[in-house]
Amino acid sequence: MTVSTEISSNEYTGNGVTTDFDYKFRIFKASDLSVTTSDADGDNVVMLRLGTDYTVTEVNKSAGGKVLLTRPLADKHQISIARVIPIVQETSFRNQGKFLAETHEDAFDYLTMLMQRLWGSLSLFLKRPSILANWFDAKGYRIANLGKPKSDSDAVDLGTLKDALLAKERRALRVEDMDILAFPKRNDRKNKAIGFDSFGLPYLFDPNDPSSISDAVLKSSEMNHLIDGQLRIGTMTPVPGVGGERDTILLVRDIQGESDRHGFRDESVLSNITDHGTYGTFDAAVIYRGDNFYGHNFSFQDRFRYQGSGGVKLHGGLLSAPNYSGTGVIYERNGFKVQEYDGTSVVNTQIAIKIDALDKAKSNYTLVSDSPKASMLHTGVAIYGYPKKAPDFTEGLVYQGNWLVGGKQTGIRSEGSANKACFESYKAFSAKLQTTPEANVPDLIGYDVNTGGAASNSSVSRVVGFNFTEYNQIAISVRGIQLAVNAEDGKNNWQLFIAGTAPNWINSRTGFGVDNEARAPKARVDIQGSTETEAQLRLRAGTLTTTPLDGFIEFTGNNLYITIKGVRKKFSLID
Repeated sequence: MTVSTEISSNEYTGNGVTTDFDYKFRIFKASDLSVTTSDADGDNVVMLRLGTDYTVTEVNKSAGGKVLLTRPLADKHQISIARVIPIVQETSFRNQGKFLAETHEDAFDYLTMLMQRLWGSLSLFLKRPSILANWFDAKGYRIANLGKPKSDSDAVDLGTLKDALLAKERRALRVEDMDILAFPKRNDRKNKAIGFDSFGLPYLFDPNDPSSISDAVLKSSEMNHLIDGQLRIGTMTPVPGVGGERDTILLVRDIQGESDRHGFRDESVLSNITDHGTYGTFDAAVIYRGDNFYGHNFSFQDRFRYQGSGGVKLHGGLLSAPNYSGTGVIYERNGFKVQEYDGTSVVNTQIAIKIDALDKAKSNYTLVSDSPKASMLHTGVAIYGYPKKAPDFTEGLVYQGNWLVGGKQTGIRSEGSANKACFESYKAFSAKLQTTPEANVPDLIGYDVNTGGAASNSSVSRVVGFNFTEYNQIAISVRGIQLAVNAEDGKNNWQLFIAGTAPNWINSRTGFGVDNEARAPKARVDIQGSTETEAQLRLRAGTLTTTPLDGFIEFTGNNLYITIKGVRKKFSLID
């Protein structure tokens, strides 16, 4: 049998279905085949195992046979079937032994196959196309696993090339969308600065020429600059305070026409954050050192100057107007947040929000809440006022409203939920005044209701100065009003003083009582003596109760009745 073809390998591309692939050359045994597969790009090469991944048919046939895969070759994947025989010589002839022609032919065929194997291997080598050529032909294939170059004549891998280019790009002026011409020669570049025109092309200008600088600023303002990474302005070199050179970045623009522009705009995109830290569009981290007195430090200063004759719809020092459209949860939103400071320095007074006297506008408000459902103030301890002399502040807390719709309105409302042993007492309103020596306070009033200011064509059905309602009788002792005036006798002191001129002072079913009688004897009811216009006690005529009750005093218009021990005594008042 002859070796009639130079072919010693076959290659195919899979379609995801085919499992049978032809090999078109002779082999002596199934193990003479080497079957490998790779992905579409040829990056991952896998050696298949005989008996596990494939089987072979038609062994020792000059026309070849088939390789049968145990599973289809994936679409676009490649398979190589090559003859790889051991480089050995196993034919042996004995003295006076048989000298068969078939044995000689097989031995010669084996040698031919070995030569084909070596030639197949040589065809994979990186070679020069001719003895005269001074270059190697890779025939379009990649060359992988190159070592790092050491001399200028060494081959360079892509990673080393990228590193070299990146190192130069970091120190080069480059753009992404156009070619930049070379700058002039050194003498023409001396003492010049670089600017960009309206087409984005660089040019040189003299930084010492004011007109040249203004032109450069105007041209630069027309560009949309992209800074990739961190832009650092300045060094830690001490900056002398000379003249008006106080601003690190000074933005000067003459904006006419459309005004929807911003001095600074942050359009960063935060994606796949893993450190759970914070992000601030503006982060002030100024460090103050030394022992000199420092006037003030504001992270943000609003010094808007209105000098025109047109109107400004709204001016605000700080605006918070986010847009939430994600599907996650924002656990808390703070339009403005003040935290406790870190460190051990002494701070005399902390004021989260300070608002100076506002009185120039037609309407002046220190805080306005237009939300009908949100709480205007949510705090653990709210203290209104300022612990310093404030002669211009006549009210500690003023609540004003101009109600245009119906419904119930409450000036100050206190609601809470008491848990087990949460506090000793609860006071919805408490007034306390501590006077210093020689202080003179004509009136100290804990609670005041004034119904003045009503229009002539309006009405208020009922005015209640103080209203107390008990729910579910939760208290052991209930006192609608408790008066605890402790004063010496002989002074103008009253537990209850009624100064109004209304004819009816008390409308109630309750009686009069005294908590203690330490200074007996003492009357339970003590009524001031009568005058020319006022009587001590007035009983209006009525009907007698059905059942006499002890202690009742009743007046029918003609007679006066007193019930003692179940017996109603009659006092005739007719002479």
